[in-house]
Amino acid sequence: MLRCAASLAPVGRTQETLLTDLRSIAIAVLVAVGLASSIAHLTDLPSLATLARASVASPLPRAFSQTQSLAGFAKEFTVELTLADGTVERRRGTASLYVGLPGPYERQVLYGAALTFGPNHPRTVFGAMLRYGFCRSGPLAARMGVHQSVKSVGLIGGAPSVTSAGIPVNPRRIELDCPSDARTP
Repeated sequence: MLRCAASLAPVGRTQETLLTDLRSIAIAVLVAVGLASSIAHLTDLPSLATLARASVASPLPRAFSQTQSLAGFAKEFTVELTLADGTVERRRGTASLYVGLPGPYERQVLYGAALTFGPNHPRTVFGAMLRYGFCRSGPLAARMGVHQSVKSVGLIGGAPSVTSAGIPVNPRRIELDCPSDARTP
């Protein structure tokens, strides 16, 4: 019996070593999969990017970013207001426009998302939020000091930039008409 126990001891250590090696390999694979999206983005490898997205285990920190960009919220945007008398006012906007709005913090975040992402993602939700904010003397128009009725709003987001392939990209623009009952002073 003593002989069997002695002969099993090295086998037990080998199993422990094997388990340790397997854990190390598993950790290395998990780290590699986790970094795959970032590596694909940096090296411009579309096949690796596709594999990383398919794994759903490789995040690329693009939340709160412009489309196809790692930049955060747009730092500034342009608001083009067409007033009831036909004059057009073009103003630069920054986060200070929506940060000082009265009400809960969540409202400020929603206006910020609509103003900074609206041109890149002209969704119905952003359009409705921006119409409410600028038409009928809404809170954004009031914050900008607009004293006339607004006929339409143009929102221009981002700055001209260049893609990694050297192709120029112009800022995106959305146009929103205010309802006709909001145009009467």
